[in-house]
Amino acid sequence: MTAGVSPKSRYFKAAPPSDGSIFYSILPLTSDRKEVALLVLDLEESSEYLLEVGDTYFSNIIGKIYSRVKKHASSSDLMFLKSTGGGFLAVFTSVLAAFSLALSFLKSPISSDLRVRMALHWGLVKVAPDGDVLGVEVHRAFRVENVQMQDQAEASFDGAPIPFSDRIVITREALALMGEAVQSKFRYVGKYKL
Repeated sequence: MTAGVSPKSRYFKAAPPSDGSIFYSILPLTSDRKEVALLVLDLEESSEYLLEVGDTYFSNIIGKIYSRVKKHASSSDLMFLKSTGGGFLAVFTSVLAAFSLALSFLKSPISSDLRVRMALHWGLVKVAPDGDVLGVEVHRAFRVENVQMQDQAEASFDGAPIPFSDRIVITREALALMGEAVQSKFRYVGKYKL
């Protein structure tokens, strides 16, 4: 080692000062576009629930949810499944398959102390090479799941509020693809800013 020269300066040269210039590129996505059913399930107050029950129990609950999705009769129509931390996003080729799975969580809860919120939406998405779905309709499905009364843009309905949990909120696009028997299970709750 030469006196007065640190080991770092021997191998690294100082970067020239930046002029603040930046560059970007928009690369085309190599993906297909497809209409799909997007089912979002969220555990009510999942962060608080996790703190209350602990990591191990919470992980087991998420594992049970995942197992139900994968083993449910609708799984043959399942295109993609992603955990969201406190729930999941499941993408189906059929609205009825997605609804059937959602209904199973209301009819037979994973745990008696657990409350769920679900949203079902039909929309056009980009399908990435790894199977993930991208685009505004994915964002819209998550907004539908978390919709609040203060997001209401038009209130010409019966006035009853949307339940906070243990419910399925569905968009007009998804509902239109179901038969009358299923449509009759839902009530109109107005238009919302999504």
